Amino acid sequence: MILVDYSQVFIGAFMQVVKNYKPDEDLVRHIVLNTIRNYKKQYKDYGDIVLCCDSYNTWRKQFFPQYKAPRKMKRAKDEENYVSGDSSFSWEDLFTSLNKVRDEIKNHLPYTVMHIEECEADDIIAILSKHLQTEETVPAGMNGMFEEKQNVMIISSDKDFIQLQQYDNVKQFSPIAKKFITDKDPKSYLDGHILKGDKSDGIPNILSDDNVFVEERRQIPLTKKKIAELDMDNLSESNNYRYSRNKTLIDLSCIPERIEEKILTEWKETDQCKSKKDMLNYFMKHRLKNLMDVIEEF
Repeated sequence: MILVDYSQVFIGAFMQVVKNYKPDEDLVRHIVLNTIRNYKKQYKDYGDIVLCCDSYNTWRKQFFPQYKAPRKMKRAKDEENYVSGDSSFSWEDLFTSLNKVRDEIKNHLPYTVMHIEECEADDIIAILSKHLQTEETVPAGMNGMFEEKQNVMIISSDKDFIQLQQYDNVKQFSPIAKKFITDKDPKSYLDGHILKGDKSDGIPNILSDDNVFVEERRQIPLTKKKIAELDMDNLSESNNYRYSRNKTLIDLSCIPERIEEKILTEWKETDQCKSKKDMLNYFMKHRLKNLMDVIEEF
């Protein structure tokens, strides 16, 4: 199975092509569809493509309101520059186009699109990777979802997925770096990630308070020496809270059970049956002549 981190992959693909120019819906559509086609050709031995999408009000934001807040703040400033005419790039326009194309794919192309309330692409990729190991991992009432263990190719540049390499059938390709992401010891990587936090997601290290990034302050440095000196069995109350905070946000084995059930239920109810005629009509409607010529590759 090919699990594509939809927003991460296609925002990156768009930025590589057009940089600072205003997002154009037709261009976004072409980039997304052509990229999917290329992945299907490149990783055909991995089977079906699943587009894993982020919802807006995720469970992590409910648990930790500062989650990804700095990213949101930066994009708001970028949007102000766009409105004022100081920039030709609009995040709002890009996300509107990506969301529209996502829904078009779900309705007209033979791919599974997973877009589930409260879930991030990370959750969907983690849960499907877990349940593609063995039928024994499937909860009661979900039997028969996967007949056998399958090889998994994760398409994403997000290093959060390194922890899923604990499974011997999971590989990850980074479109940005154009190489496979690997780590000899996924568990140690995860342990370090929890301690250090993730600035790009607004998660401070375990020595820093919840608001350090949203208030644009510097973190308390967490050096290798300090990490080596940590007694994980006797953390202070504040550091123990912060460790638990980070583990919940970063460790994909901590996804709440209700979220896991949502994902598995959605998967079980997903209908991939789209006719070639439906796809052809869609290509014609949007004047995708170049893609019509290679429709067999979809």
